[in-house]
Amino acid sequence: NQEIAALIEQGMVDRIEATKPYAGRIVVIGDVPRLKFDPSVISERGATLADGLSDPQGRSMQMRRAVKAAVDETGVDYVDSKQWFCAYDKCPVVVGDYITHRDRGHMTLEYGRTLSGPLARALGLS
Repeated sequence: NQEIAALIEQGMVDRIEATKPYAGRIVVIGDVPRLKFDPSVISERGATLADGLSDPQGRSMQMRRAVKAAVDETGVDYVDSKQWFCAYDKCPVVVGDYITHRDRGHMTLEYGRTLSGPLARALGLS
């Protein structure tokens, strides 16, 4: 995993540096933290919201740190998506009235739509 993280970090640095001459601003949005289990578990009979509470997958967090290190090295802007998916290092599958993940690593379109305002604020666009 360490070798893969190093490759991801260097690849991101290379991509960002190659893009800088053509962009007024570069913002990297961190990946959605992957869950340790499939979120469909909450639809099982007798499941509670507690059954939909996951630690973020360790490898996912390691790769996110590699991307953040590339951002820090290149000096571009970064928005951490984890703030909208996890709190106190736990990631619930349900936030408010929305299911956050359609599988272990991808957000639902419905939840994604609710993030337009928070993302705009994080980008300084509102």
